[in-house]
Amino acid sequence: EDTRLLALPPVLARLVGRPGWSTRNDRLEYEAAKHHKKLMESGKSLEDANAEAEAYLETAKTEPAGNPLMENWPLLAGLGLLILLPVAGHTLPETIFWSVLAAVVLSSPRVLDGLERGAVNSLIIGVTAGVMGIVLAGVSMPGLGIKFSSIILGYASFLDNALGITGTALPVAIL
Repeated sequence: EDTRLLALPPVLARLVGRPGWSTRNDRLEYEAAKHHKKLMESGKSLEDANAEAEAYLETAKTEPAGNPLMENWPLLAGLGLLILLPVAGHTLPETIFWSVLAAVVLSSPRVLDGLERGAVNSLIIGVTAGVMGIVLAGVSMPGLGIKFSSIILGYASFLDNALGITGTALPVAIL
């Protein structure tokens, strides 16, 4: 399975001899995956959905490539920033950084999909951290944590004295 995250514009992919690494290939695979998801949601079996998505992908790959300008637009986005940012007063290192970043991020639907998944997953982590912060603040601010532990240790020392156990009250507190 292809695990790379970035794709090359079709011109560069052909130039380096890796046509499977092109943005066109990634876009077609992404569209086939969306088609597969729609088929599964419509009630098709897994085998039928896989077969139809594979046929969809093969048909799309055999079609002509289309407009080269549309296929290589991530390069044009980087080039546009390379022209516009110096005019706006940015330094050359900033301009190069943002141009390369724009070309990389816009190069593949995999990158945008990965960024979307990361944002959704970070929401779950953020909510969990927020709830834990509220709980910890609710326990520590009024001093409930200290009061609760002193109550437990008080019962432990009472049981320690009642049972005649000498030494630490920790084993009794655990009971």
